[in-house]
Amino acid sequence: MISLKTQRKLAKVGVIATMGVLLWTGMQPRRQYRGLHVWAGMALLGLTVWHWSLYQPQGEKKPRPIPAKGPVPARRPLAEPPRA
Repeated sequence: MISLKTQRKLAKVGVIATMGVLLWTGMQPRRQYRGLHVWAGMALLGLTVWHWSLYQPQGEKKPRPIPAKGPVPARRPLAEPPRA
C-alpha cells in the first residue's frame, strides 16, 4: 500500500497537472480540444475529492453533541430608528 505522504503528493501533482491541461485547452482557439478540456475538468473534480479525503481525520468519528435549546435572547437594534 502507498503511504499517506506519497498519496498526498500524487494527488497534488494530479491536481496541478489537470489545472495545466485545463488552462492550455481553454486557451486554444480551435474546438478540437473541447473533449480533452471536458475530461480534464472531470479529472480535476475527482482528484480534488481524493486530495480533500486524504486530509480528513482518520478513525472512528464521534457524534457531535446537540446543543440544548433554551430561550433565545432578544436582539438589540443595530441602529436607532430615524426620528420624525
